[in-house]
Amino acid sequence: MDTGKCQHVISGHNDIIRQVQFYDRFLLTASNDSRIRMWDLSLLDSIKPQPSTMEMREIYRTFTDSESASAQENDDWSNDSPRMIESLESTTPFMTPTIYRQVPAQELCCENTFVGHTDAVTCFQAADNTLISGSADKTIREWDLTSGTMRQIIDITWATRDPQTLRVSSAAESNRRASWATTRSSLQGLNIYSNDTGTESGDGGFIGALQFYEFALATGSSDGYLRLWDLRTAQAHRQMVGHSHSVTSLHFDDRSVITGSLDGTAVLWDLRMGRMLQKLVFGNSVTSVQLVQGKGAHIAYTAECWIAA
Repeated sequence: MDTGKCQHVISGHNDIIRQVQFYDRFLLTASNDSRIRMWDLSLLDSIKPQPSTMEMREIYRTFTDSESASAQENDDWSNDSPRMIESLESTTPFMTPTIYRQVPAQELCCENTFVGHTDAVTCFQAADNTLISGSADKTIREWDLTSGTMRQIIDITWATRDPQTLRVSSAAESNRRASWATTRSSLQGLNIYSNDTGTESGDGGFIGALQFYEFALATGSSDGYLRLWDLRTAQAHRQMVGHSHSVTSLHFDDRSVITGSLDGTAVLWDLRMGRMLQKLVFGNSVTSVQLVQGKGAHIAYTAECWIAA
């Protein structure tokens, strides 16, 4: 970190990486290939070839090549001579072709691979030995970080059908439709295309953002809604609408929630009352938001600049 030089490059996914997070000595990565992988960073140095090892390999290669050529010219020893056999001896036990498989060295650093989603993993968070992930397959999954087992699956399309679990007024929905009609022309200027997976640059998606703390979970989805869940019951107990396009990011503390969206707005919410406190309009999609401790300040990041208020 002091020099700014690249120390390691990890290649372990088959599609774009949507999110990364450091957790203790691990690095978690999520991708459009529907997997989340957990890498042990403490092992990376052990698989990296050391300069002394590389030098010895080069010396050995040069020595054997020159000696082999000299031997063939003088015909003083054959390929079956004890000297050649000794140089090719290996301490690796013999493995039959049926069980042998070449594994890249980096795979040895992968502590766990969380497999279960059937589409792109668009967001996740790891904390307190728990991993919660959201996907374009319209599900939220809870995992045990140590064992890698799946604890529960929440199907958003099913869980939000019960009207008794959702508190959203018809007036709020009317405001959302009016807001969508007002901002539609400006969205056309942004040239945004998004589906359940999100944009080509990896923003948004059916579940574009999530955050949890103990049993409280907040999610932002492609319909522009912020939903609050109880992980003990796997039910949404409140939803708030303030965006006319996919939610890309969110962050909450004990009092407030801030959400960012592809519609070019960031909305600050009162977490306890469920009402909108402030709405900021930008000239481009808001891809990341964060609450800052102290005096209720908040930050929203767009493709153009950082805004603090």
